[in-house]
Amino acid sequence: MTKTLRLFLYDNQLSGSIPQQLGNLTNLVELYMDSNSLSGPIPSTFENLRNLYKLFMFQNKLSSPIPQQIGNLKSLNMLSLWGNNLSGPIPITISGLTNLTLLHLYENKLSGLIPNELANLKSIVDLELSENQINGPIPASLGNLSELEILYLGYNQLNGPIPASLGNLSQFQAKERGSKKEIEMNIEGLLAMSFFYGKTLIKK
Repeated sequence: MTKTLRLFLYDNQLSGSIPQQLGNLTNLVELYMDSNSLSGPIPSTFENLRNLYKLFMFQNKLSSPIPQQIGNLKSLNMLSLWGNNLSGPIPITISGLTNLTLLHLYENKLSGLIPNELANLKSIVDLELSENQINGPIPASLGNLSELEILYLGYNQLNGPIPASLGNLSQFQAKERGSKKEIEMNIEGLLAMSFFYGKTLIKK
């Protein structure tokens, strides 16, 4: 029987770049490197981690674009890269990670458009892209994400109308003692907040 590996390095004072050799850990299923001072790019060799289920690298000092090869991690269920200095566009290859339920890219320096292809993330529950430099319209295709419960797009440079298709997000509903799920969006420089109860959109 092949042994699986889980690597826990979170909440330390680790610094420097991430070794390319970690890409040799092909039996790795969970990798927690968050809450350190790691810098430099995400190693392209991570494309070899085909069994990886959870990848948490948030709250570091990682920079450079997110590598296109991340789209090869087909087993990935949770990807959290928030709170770094990652730049460039959101890779379209992320749309191939159809098992993703959580994608956190907020608090980076990402730019460009929100890819229409993110609508392929049919299992996504929590999608957070806020506090970047993303511009352009909100893709109407996001309204096809039937499992989506949380969508944060605030504090970007988005413009244009709020797509009516967002009203199709039936999973946006009151939960946990009646608390409301929140959508944040920058529309022409202003922060707009919308709250969903079922399929009813209430603007505030």
